[in-house]
Formats: sequence, structure tokens, C-alpha cells
Amino acid sequence: MGRFTPSPSVFNTTSEIDEYILQTIGTDVSPDRIQYSWLSFANLYFKVGDYSKTEKYLLELLRLRSYDYEANDLLGTVYRRQGKLEAALEFYERALISDNALQQRALDVAELCILLARKVKDEIEVKKFTEKSLFWIERTRQVNKKYIPRAVQLLYKTYAIILRHKEKQSDRRGCLKHRDRSTPATSIQWIDDTVKNLLTVEDTFIDPAFHIILSKALLKQLDHQRVWKHVLQRRYNFVDSLEWNLFVKNTFPKLRKLAIVESVKELLHESTELIFFACDNVVRLSLKLKPRDESGRLVKEFSDIIKSWETPPSQNHQIVEKWTRYRQEYQSRSLRHDGYFQLKLASSDLSNFKLQTSKTVQKNQEHLCAAYLKFKTCLNFRRETFRDPNRPITHFIYLMCQRISDVSHQLLVLLHCFDYAWLNKSDSATHVLKQCTQYEEDVRQNFVLPSYDRLLKELDQNIGNNRLTELSTLKWFVRMAYQIDKIAFCAPYDLDRFLTVSAWYMESGVLREWLQNIFPRLQEYPETLESEEHHNTPPSSSSSSSSSSIQTLSLLFGNKSSRNQMGTRLGCFLSKQESKIKRNLIVETPTLIDIELFLLILLIQRHYHCVVNQGAESLGQILYLSSQECWKPRESQRKFWRTLLSWYGKNDPDKRIYTSDLMSNEEFSQCIKEIRGDIDLHDDCDYNDQTEMGTHFFVL
Repeated sequence: MGRFTPSPSVFNTTSEIDEYILQTIGTDVSPDRIQYSWLSFANLYFKVGDYSKTEKYLLELLRLRSYDYEANDLLGTVYRRQGKLEAALEFYERALISDNALQQRALDVAELCILLARKVKDEIEVKKFTEKSLFWIERTRQVNKKYIPRAVQLLYKTYAIILRHKEKQSDRRGCLKHRDRSTPATSIQWIDDTVKNLLTVEDTFIDPAFHIILSKALLKQLDHQRVWKHVLQRRYNFVDSLEWNLFVKNTFPKLRKLAIVESVKELLHESTELIFFACDNVVRLSLKLKPRDESGRLVKEFSDIIKSWETPPSQNHQIVEKWTRYRQEYQSRSLRHDGYFQLKLASSDLSNFKLQTSKTVQKNQEHLCAAYLKFKTCLNFRRETFRDPNRPITHFIYLMCQRISDVSHQLLVLLHCFDYAWLNKSDSATHVLKQCTQYEEDVRQNFVLPSYDRLLKELDQNIGNNRLTELSTLKWFVRMAYQIDKIAFCAPYDLDRFLTVSAWYMESGVLREWLQNIFPRLQEYPETLESEEHHNTPPSSSSSSSSSSIQTLSLLFGNKSSRNQMGTRLGCFLSKQESKIKRNLIVETPTLIDIELFLLILLIQRHYHCVVNQGAESLGQILYLSSQECWKPRESQRKFWRTLLSWYGKNDPDKRIYTSDLMSNEEFSQCIKEIRGDIDLHDDCDYNDQTEMGTHFFVL
């Protein structure tokens, strides 16, 4: 914590320093000598650990220069190491008055206040130290004008102390009430204002646990209305935090009883939708993070909640209709969770098609067929026309599009991978895996991306319109897919899902419009390239540009006979691209083309991994393995995506906040260069998916 960390000294003992000082200044202790030498001598004693003499010389100096920054700061460190925390705090605060003070020292002082607040029991003392802690944290945040993860961590610790002290006070006052039947004081008023201010500070959104502490502090203040409002406002900011959603779920019974909904029109559905939304997120996240037994229990629990929730009586037909729609939506989401749980039960045996036998797949037929039926039923609830371009997207529309997008793509994966008759348990089923058709290229020889139109043609050829019961649903989704996915991924923080869905739009060239919506401040082309070559190019040409890129990249997989040949082709392709865009490498700001190429590189890596390492023989098998997370982007690639969204994504009050988990300017620039082809590939490189090659982020 201290700034003055002992470094190797020419002196080893106190006596050596005493002798040196005697030889240097003799017995002359005039004020001039004190001012110019005493701090140096104090530092010498500090380095050998003689804190008593360090203190002596510093105090002598401070009698003449009471606000000397270095003297006060070093003396604070001396007292801190001696365990004299209050004395250390006094001199640290005196040091911070100076203009030369390090801003980071203010956070050290806040941490010291937290240590002192933990030791005291009196309410006045707790108030004093926690207020000081909040003051120094706030000062640092205001001076830096940027996110400081440590500041948020210290805020969390400060409010944890406030909450714990409040709980102790409540318990003690409860005992007093029990003894003399008097009504005790019910709140500590000095907590209130600071909590209210921090609830809406954007940089605190990086830590959902901190907002749980703030909400609990307000609950201790009996301010249920403010907690209710805060939970609604943070609905999307913390949507991917299991801890936050569990807090909302567990706190809901108290909020439902005590919070008064301001708008009478929302009375019937707002509280119900709040608990449904929290439970829905708990189940969704648990399917990824929790073991099977707990996941299965939560899936069933959520289904039971939806089924058993009673419709409140009302004379207002519109309110009841709105509440009913929400209930139908969450019933459909319950089916989605159940479908994913069935896939989870089968995923361990279906993670490598290279080692698969028909018997291995066959024994998981019950789970796969159950998942298929759940997904198909989940899509029954939908609105054929759901979007008025003149009105903003509502919460209900966002929920519906998110579910339809998620489930439709998973259903398409199953239809791509497994034989239709087998999925329906038909007696006529002769194959487990779908057979290749004239519309499907050999993925072992070519880089292939999925296409809605191609899939419909394949299903029509293999199954026929009369027997394909999902035909109307599939046609509707294909017609509405782009609009649905665009709404569902207006906040594309999950790179895995975003990549899976964007693969369907890569070949058609419309993905760039989608990216334009997510990154509205970015240009389509680098400025130099746009002015020289694309000045007169109409926007519609982006489709042909993207298609030509796909055709070029497809050549990487043409006539592939070995793993080394693929690496050689990749090197040749990147070297050609490097020569084309070398003049644009000075452009540091990414473009939409850069982002599109980034996604394309990940799709190539996915294709390569599933074909070479996991034995996929069809596009459907690649999609299935990807949906079961048998391939994931590297952490460096996820970090690049988070940095893109944080720096260049559209401004949105519901956005996720990242701070300590972003790339530096140098790392980000290197990524942009690599995307544009500035990579040094060697013939002897080992193209292993699990190996990071130096500083490269995107090579295979």
C-alpha cells in the first residue's frame, strides 16, 4: 500500500547511518540543515526498518514545513506499518492536500478508512470513516474522468460495512423493542443520499454485486419503492449476471408486498413480469453454469411457476390481455429451457463425430427428439406482424424476438444435422444423420456457410412439402429472420450466439447493415480507400463485395489434402491481402469491413476445428458441434469483441459495462493489423487451436 517501498541501500544497519550522519553534518542541527537533509536521512532509516528514527526526523521537518507532501506521505506509511491506522490516516490526508499528491493515494486512504471502519462499533465512528472512504473514492473518480475498477471495489467494501452495521443495529433495536415494547428508530439516515446517487452512476455497472449491496442498503432503509425502480432499470444491464438475477428472485416476495407500483395501469403485470424475467435469466444462465441435476430442478421449477401463477381479476380488458401475452411468452421460454436441457443431457456423447457410431447417437434419440419437439412447440406462440417502424421496440417485442431467433436457429441446426424422419421417430427412418444432397458442398473440401434458401430446397427435396409439418413456420422465419435477429441482437454481447447467427447472413452480404446498426459511428471503408476506390460506389455494392470475399476465402478449403496444405493456403491468401491494403494500415480506427472480416476469420477457425479435429462431414454437423460449444472463440478474441462494443458500440442506457477486461490501445491496434493481413506466418507454424502464437490473436 505504501509508496515508499524499501530498495537496496548502501547501509545495512542503523549504526552505519548514525555514523554517516555524524560525519556529514556533525552536530549542526540548524533549520537550514533540517529542511534540506532531514527527509533524506528519514528515508535512509526507513529503508533499514528503523521506524522510530524515521518518525523523529520527519516530525522535526514537519514542525518547519507542516504540509510537506513527501514528509507527510512517508510518515503516514511509517504509522501504517506500525499498525497506528488513525495516525496514518491523519498524515495521508495532510499529504493529499498538496498539488503533488498521487491520485492513487486517495484510494489507499479510502482502503485505510475501510480497515478502521471494520474495527469500530460506535455508529458515529462508522459514519465518520465510511463517509471519508466515500469522499476519497469520489474525488478520485471525478479527477480521473474514467472507469477505475479498484474504486468500484472499494465502494463495494464500504457499503458492505454500512449494511453489516445496519443489520447489527436493527437486531439490537429489535431486542430493545421486545423488552420495553417501544418503537425503535428504523433507519440510519446518513446512508440514504450516497446510495441514491450511486445507483445511476454508469461506471458502477461493472459490478452487479455492488448494486446488490446498494439495494440491500435501501431495503434496510425500508425504501422498497426505490429498490423496485432500480431492479426494473437494471433489467438489461445485469441480464447476464446469475448473482443479480438470483438476488431479484429471492428478494421478490418482499418487494411484491411492500413496493407500491406508481402506475395503476401496470399493476397487474409489472410485478409478475419482473419475477418471470429474473427466473428466466436464472434458468438460462444455470443451463451453462450449473451441473445437470441443479439445471433440471431449475427448469422444472420455472415451468411450475408459470403454470401455477394465477391471473389477477380486473375489469380492464387491455390489462388482462397484456398480462396474458406475457404469460404466453414465458410459457414459450419455459419450453425453450426444457429443450436446451434435453440437449445438455445428450451433449457429452455427441461432441466428436470422428468417434461417433450410429449406436452412440441412437441412444440419445430420446433427448434429441424431445429437444426438437420442445423447440418446435416453442415457436407456436408468435405474432405474424410485430414491428411498427414508427414506434420504439418494446420490452415484450425484444423478448419475443430474442426467443424466436434463439430457438429457430437451434431448430435449423437439428434439421441440418439429423434425418427428419429420425427426429420425428418415424418408422420409415433409415438414417440418423442427414444425407448430403446436390445443394450441399463437401465441407471437407470447401469452406461452406449456411443459407436459409439452400436449407429450404434441401428439406423440400428430402422430405417434400406435404410431409414437412414445420414448412409454414420455416417459411415465415426465413421471411422475417433478418428483422427478428436484428432486434434480438441489438445488444450483441454474447459473441458465441452472435457469431452463430451472423454466419447465416455472411454470404448474402446484408450483415454489414446489421453491423452499421450496432456500430453507427464507424465507416464502412477506411477513409483513404473510400476516397480512392469507393467514392462512386453505391451502398448496394456491399453485397457483391462481401460475396466476392466469401468466394476468395472458400478457396482456402478447395482440394484440401492435408492439414499443412490448409496452413499454406491461408498464408498465401493473407499475403495477397496484405499487398492490397498495406497503404491502409496506418488507419487505427476499425471499419465495418474489419469487423466483418473478424467474424469471418472466426467462422473459418470454427469450420477448420470441427472438420479436422472433430470429424464433421457436413455443414449440419459443424453447426451442431458449434451449438454445443465444442468450439469457442479464444479469450483474446472475446476481449477484442468487448473492446469493440465498449469503444465504438452505440450509446445505450442498457449496455453492459466493461473496464478492466478491455484491450490496451497497443493490443487493439495489433488486432486491427492482423485482421487486415499484417501477420508473419511461417511454413513451420503449428496451427493448433489451443495454442496462442506469440502476440497473434486471429491466426488458426
